[in-house]
Parts: sequence; structure tokens; C-alpha cells
Amino acid sequence: DDKTIYAKTTFPRVVPYYKDGLIEVYRKALWEMYNSKLFWIDENHVVKSATTVGNIIGKWHPHGDASSYQAMVTLAQDYTNNEPLIYGAGNWGNILGDAAAAYRYTNCCLSEFFCDCIEQIKPEIVDFIPNFDNTLMEPDYIPFKLPILLVNGSYGIADSYITSIPCHNLADVCDISIKYVKNKHIPNEILVDGFYPDFPYYGIVTNRSEVERFYKMNVPGNIKMKATIETDRINNKIFIKDLP
Repeated sequence: DDKTIYAKTTFPRVVPYYKDGLIEVYRKALWEMYNSKLFWIDENHVVKSATTVGNIIGKWHPHGDASSYQAMVTLAQDYTNNEPLIYGAGNWGNILGDAAAAYRYTNCCLSEFFCDCIEQIKPEIVDFIPNFDNTLMEPDYIPFKLPILLVNGSYGIADSYITSIPCHNLADVCDISIKYVKNKHIPNEILVDGFYPDFPYYGIVTNRSEVERFYKMNVPGNIKMKATIETDRINNKIFIKDLP
């Protein structure tokens, strides 16, 4: 029925695909930049973000420039991702909530991390599907060498769907991946032993034992965090060092 069709089209907009850890618009943004060969060389080899936004909405994602640019901004922010997949030059926002500059003022390319951990995107490796008007083909997923979903996490909400997956340390993700590849029947409690969230701007996890429980028991749970502060009682000041 119509509700089922709507649900199926909404789902990939908010729930990341486990194979690449990306929601639909993130994947389309990265594919456009990959297809345009906007690979990392150094911080000077960037293009105007407006060019990429125009290509995204013209070729892959006809839902307006705001959602396409916001996807690029999210992928470029070092306080949102442990390992940003886009390198952004200019004002891309900050952790205090200031928004990024308009796309006509910023520049970008694929990040060095993206270029290091990407496999070749070609039909021999991944399936390709038609774009929205059946004039072009795009990959079903981005073939990374490691689970980006664990490294950068994912957060999104739309209609009745919500995703909230925390970031994890890159070295820890590599370690846990190697353990699983060597033994795909390893018990979950052993696999995730010592595996905890690790956010780009630190903060202090206050319910560590609870986090360990729902990681090992594979049940949903909440991560409670607080800022790292220093108190200057002589001058009556509080310095916020890190924000969750």
C-alpha cells in the first residue's frame, strides 16, 4: 500500500546502510565527489562547494540544495566525525552551534582519510543502480576497507525512524574487525570486551558500566556524558575544556 511504499523510500534517508555506514544523501554526495575526481592532494586542491551541490541535486539527489549541502557539512565536521570523509576549507561551523557558511563561500574535496580507506568503486566490486531519472548509474554502497559506521557513528531522525550510533576510536575499530575476521563465531562478549564509544571532542562518559552491559548483551541503551571542566575558585571562574 501507499504507507509501505512511503516507508521504504524514507528508510534509507535516516537509517545508514550497514555496508558503508552512510545514509542515502551522504552516499550520493561522496559518489559525486569521487565521480568528479575530487581526491585529496593537499589543502590547496579544493573546489567551490557550490559546484558539488549543483551536481548532487542535478544528477543524484533532487531534494533541494539545503539537504545536499548539509550532508557535505556533516561529513566535513571534525567535531561530528572521528574521521571526516570530506576536507572542508572555510567556515564549516563549530561545536558551539554556529552554522557553516553558505556553499558559495566554502571549498572542499574528499578527505585524505577517505582516499586512504576507499576501495575502487566500479561494477566489478559493487552493484550499481539507476539514479532518480534513469539517466545515470550510482553505486549501491561505498566500498570502504573498514566499518565507517563504527568509526563515525550516525544520527538521524525522520518520520517514525531514528538512528543514534556513537563514534568509536579508529584503532579500536580495526582491532575488533581483525578479531571478527579471524573468528566469525567469536562470542559477542569477547568480541566487544574493552570496546567503548570514543567521541571526537572527548567529554566524560558517566555510565561506563551500563555502556559495557548493553554492548556485551546487544541491547539498546543510553550513553550519559558530561563536559570536562576546570574550576578557578580564586577568580570564581569555570573553564569548559571539552564538550560531549
